[in-house]
Parts: sequence; C-alpha cells; structure tokens
Amino acid sequence: MTRDYIDRLAAATLVAEADEAGPGNALPVSSIVSGALAADGTGPSVIPIGALPLYRALRASQAVVASPMARAAATGVDQERTVGGVTLRTVHEEDVTWLVIELGDTEVPVTLELVGPEGNVVRLPLDPPIDGVQQVGFSRSTFAGREAIALLENPSTAIFLL
Repeated sequence: MTRDYIDRLAAATLVAEADEAGPGNALPVSSIVSGALAADGTGPSVIPIGALPLYRALRASQAVVASPMARAAATGVDQERTVGGVTLRTVHEEDVTWLVIELGDTEVPVTLELVGPEGNVVRLPLDPPIDGVQQVGFSRSTFAGREAIALLENPSTAIFLL
C-alpha cells in the first residue's frame, strides 16, 4: 500500500465517522485515542496516518508539555529539547537509552507519550520526580525499548508529557 492510498482511506474513514456523529459532524476523537493505544494502554501501537494531525493536536491540548519536533538537528547521538522551561534530553549508554526530564517549575507529568511521524506511538507511565528530575530508561533488548529509542532519535517525533 502506498502512503497516498492509506491517507485517502483514513480520510474516508474519518468522513464516514463524522457523518455518523450527528449534529455538527463532531469527530469521535475518543475512539481515535482509545484505538491508538495497545490493549493495556502502554507500549507501541499505531495511529492512522489520516488522523495523525488531529491526534497530535488533541495531545498537545492535554499535555503539561508538548514538543512537536526538535527545533534543530542534534549534535552527536544525544539530543536535547527545551520547551516551556522543561528540558528533555537523551543519554545513551551501552544497552540503555535514558530520557531525562528536568521539570523546572512545571506541573508534574504522570505519562510520557512519543508519537512518530508515521503514527507509531509509545506511551509509558512516569515515576515521581526526584529533585525536579524524572528519568525513563529504554533497553535495546526489548521490542518496546527499541521502538522508543528509534522515536527519541527521530527529530520529527512529538513528545507529550501528560
């Protein structure tokens, strides 16, 4: 399947859902969100490409911090993004990549969600911060870890702290 075909199919599906929604043709965003996550609400899954802009806008409106993409190319392997006083940076070790979140004065997020440019999603709970810092480690030895690392290394990945 080509991406163009997939986009047309997704757009047709959204139009059909809007027609079924009734007055005002409100899109059933909750069904897009619930369908985008794995059965247990964590781990990798995929958003339909046609619904991706809507999903990203929804998450940005709900997020404590939303970083739609990296502002500039990263130097070296590690990347850093600063959004609204919050710094997100990756630190690579032998078998683990860490996402370090320095919160500053921001509300404490409880969930990390990574949304790739092709619609792949990884959603994980966050531990409470210690001295204003939250850390999440991703192992290269697991599928979910490799998926998260690939998303973190892509500057087009949206990062949402919810």
